[in-house]
Amino acid sequence: MDSIQMVAFRLEDNYFGIDIMKAKEIMGLAPITQLPLLASYMRGVIDVRGKVVPVVDTRMKLGLGSGEITDESRLLLVENKGKIVALLVDEVSEVITLTRDQIEPIVGIETGFGSIDGIEGIARLDNQLLIYLDTDKLL
Repeated sequence: MDSIQMVAFRLEDNYFGIDIMKAKEIMGLAPITQLPLLASYMRGVIDVRGKVVPVVDTRMKLGLGSGEITDESRLLLVENKGKIVALLVDEVSEVITLTRDQIEPIVGIETGFGSIDGIEGIARLDNQLLIYLDTDKLL
């Protein structure tokens, strides 16, 4: 069976995963420099070893509203179209392996909102659902 490894993270009580091949690094919070005229979901930029990296507030990007930054908050550096982008998340929880059969495509789910860019599918795990994100479409 075809399997996929994911980095799993939380935003509020929601559980998300991205393809581990897209994840480059998990880091604690760094000073964020705000820039004018950014989209509402952009927090600003950070310096990562001499490179300027944009920071996306993942909650805002997904329409979950702004949340508090806590000691558990992390920056998940992902590769997107050849560039590195930092996703601000509430907590990075684990690396999980799922088969492709465990992921139900979002097109098969009636959301009432039509297609949802960036959401590839949903997997059922024990007592919770994991929302599988495609960072290429999300960002």
